[in-house]
Amino acid sequence: MAVAVGACLIALSGCTQQIDTQIRAQVSQSNLIDATITIQNNNSCYQPSAQDSIVLQKTSPGLNVWTCRYRVKKMPISKTPSIMDVVQNSLSGSTGNLTITRNDSTFSVGGSLWLSALHGPGCDTDFLPICNHYVPSVTLALTFPGNVTRGNGTIDGRTITWTVTYDYAKKTELQGMSFTAESGAIVSLWRIVAYVGIGIGACGVLVVLGWLIIRFTRWLHRRSAKVAGPEENLESFPWESSESDE
Repeated sequence: MAVAVGACLIALSGCTQQIDTQIRAQVSQSNLIDATITIQNNNSCYQPSAQDSIVLQKTSPGLNVWTCRYRVKKMPISKTPSIMDVVQNSLSGSTGNLTITRNDSTFSVGGSLWLSALHGPGCDTDFLPICNHYVPSVTLALTFPGNVTRGNGTIDGRTITWTVTYDYAKKTELQGMSFTAESGAIVSLWRIVAYVGIGIGACGVLVVLGWLIIRFTRWLHRRSAKVAGPEENLESFPWESSESDE
């Protein structure tokens, strides 16, 4: 019995450690975000530095138009300004900034992006029809650990998307917008609950198994004692015991 109890305690300790490890692994993701950047420009795609965790995922060259898709996986919020570095290096004359801060259980997004009229291959401002083949644009999608609660972009669950497109018909040098958004910083709460539930369930199963083993062992012991009892009584007859009593 002591061995079984010890095994149950060891199992419970292992389950507790596993639950703690899983929760820590999930919470450690709470300052990381995913992002997708799609840039349409009139030059070849800019290759970002590997240290920024930004990867050039897809390149689609067309008639005086390049569509460059960048993918960001698990970027710390402290490095999110580098997203705008990619945009500014891809689109000459553009300016932008992006800052994400965490306040307890929420993320706050602030920033802006302004595109400038681009000159060179694909766009000649002296002959505007050529510009119709090339419309500089940037689409930025940010995905957070929790659901996006508000923002001035298109919200879809944990993702918010903004698109900035330069319109040559407008006579302004810079065109763009400011970004605002808020999102929950909870890392998939249902996953944490699931991990805890699975861990507790596993521990419960182990405890029940230990209890059943103990009960089964006791039952076998009692059964063995009952079987052995009649055999012992055959060696000692009733009248022998009565004579000895007298």
